[in-house]
Amino acid sequence: MTTETAFRIEKKNPTVQGICLVIVVCVTVGYLIDGDRKSFVASAQPVQLIKPKENADDAGQCSSSKRHPTYQCLPTSLLIGVQKGGTGELILWLGSHPKIHFDPREVRYFQTEQLERWGTYVRRPAFRLSPSEVRGGHITMEKSPGYARLHCRAAPRIQLKMPSAKLIIILRDPAKRAYSGFQHHCGRQRVMQKGDGTVYFKGPSTTLGAKRAPCTAKTFDRLIQKFKRYLIETNRSGTDLVSKWAESNTCFSPHDDYMEDPYHIFSTGFYPAVFSEYWRRFNHSQLLVIFSEEFTAAPKEVLYQIEEYLSLEHASYEAHKNQNGFWVLDGKTGRRSKGNRARYPPANAEAMRFLNEFYRPSVQALMKMLPEHKANFDKWLIEPH
Repeated sequence: MTTETAFRIEKKNPTVQGICLVIVVCVTVGYLIDGDRKSFVASAQPVQLIKPKENADDAGQCSSSKRHPTYQCLPTSLLIGVQKGGTGELILWLGSHPKIHFDPREVRYFQTEQLERWGTYVRRPAFRLSPSEVRGGHITMEKSPGYARLHCRAAPRIQLKMPSAKLIIILRDPAKRAYSGFQHHCGRQRVMQKGDGTVYFKGPSTTLGAKRAPCTAKTFDRLIQKFKRYLIETNRSGTDLVSKWAESNTCFSPHDDYMEDPYHIFSTGFYPAVFSEYWRRFNHSQLLVIFSEEFTAAPKEVLYQIEEYLSLEHASYEAHKNQNGFWVLDGKTGRRSKGNRARYPPANAEAMRFLNEFYRPSVQALMKMLPEHKANFDKWLIEPH
């Protein structure tokens, strides 16, 4: 077993095996093989963690130097995604907590190839606390949505470097997340259109004479039609994606194994792959799941849940509903809220119905993994009108 492997799944034995320093009995995920069927089941199993090296750094650990009268404190918690799920808005609110110190940028350290540059990560200015702040229980955090999208690379690295990190993931209806992802990339001039109306994502082989595509529902419809043709030509579907993931005994990435790069806005919404990888590497108590829809409707309730998860006292978040009907923070911080931005045009119902059906098998698979959130997933499965 390598140092980057938390456990492996034995086809002939549904138990999770391994030896570690401390064995903690909790609810984890195993595979149950019944004939030719394979399904996720919850069972009481020992959870195996990578044994950290002696004197190794870990989440929340602080170190000092003779040159600076301050401490460099590794993040206690990581906001790992998902992209376009509301991570930016969430750190805007959490950043106003008096004891949370957030790096305002996406750090992306654990998803890059330069893992050897650990000192650069540790010494980030955002992770610097004064002695009084350390004594007062202040913590540092970072957010990088790519840790969910590039989970096969990020999850083992986070476990290796910070095995006790508390992970937070905010989920959003995958169909709506896909349309938001389209608007995100289109607004950054990454969606191009040929003279014949064909839509594609900008890349190294961008067609000469192509121009920036308009960020409209019609452009999204054209991208959906192109995606449909891809699925037909490759004989694939949302059900096929779930089957391929369930049959994989290693980390499954839809970006590498299923989707071509132009369709990454759709493959990002395949959440079961993210959870199965983080669940096989961390105790379930280390992963907090929140929902974008709940955060939008009642942000303070979600923030209180996060505060309890991080063992912090409740902060007073001064906020109000703006003219668009969204909760935003008061003052200068609130003016940076996405709730104050102009809304992009809604997607056409037909495109959303297609995505709703495409994601249905993966949402149902996720529901088996997180049955306590069934009410949230049921709302995603309602056919749009």
